[in-house]
Amino acid sequence: MRLVTSELVESREILPGQWLQSYHAPQIAASSRAGQFVHIRTGDYSGLVLRRPFSVNTADLATGIITIHFRTIGRGTEWFTHLRPGDPIDVLGPLGRPFEVDPRSRRLLLIAGGLGMAGVRYLADEAIQDGRQVTLLFGAASMPAGPHANA
Repeated sequence: MRLVTSELVESREILPGQWLQSYHAPQIAASSRAGQFVHIRTGDYSGLVLRRPFSVNTADLATGIITIHFRTIGRGTEWFTHLRPGDPIDVLGPLGRPFEVDPRSRRLLLIAGGLGMAGVRYLADEAIQDGRQVTLLFGAASMPAGPHANA
């Protein structure tokens, strides 16, 4: 576990109210594993004291980039949507116990839904890198189509 100052590389709203952010955090990228998370502190001027936990979505050892995927649900996560590339951020991690996969397993069936996809995405990346076959089932909410969609 390390406390590092990281820099925002990219921030994208990928779905309404859902964001994917990339941070340059080489120490965390080098030591994180699928299933772990980071605690990120909002800026001092936000009036919010507590760190926000985010699952590590991806970690690229070569570039030192980690990504997080989150939904804006309050003032803290809303604050993150206003960050711009180059903004520094205080990151603590990696935290938590990583997923354990039996080393004899050659095929994995992974099931995730919604924001739970973040840790599972990283697990799929690790498994494929280790030469395993991965099948991923992903569930998501859908909006009904047609004239009564908002009824």
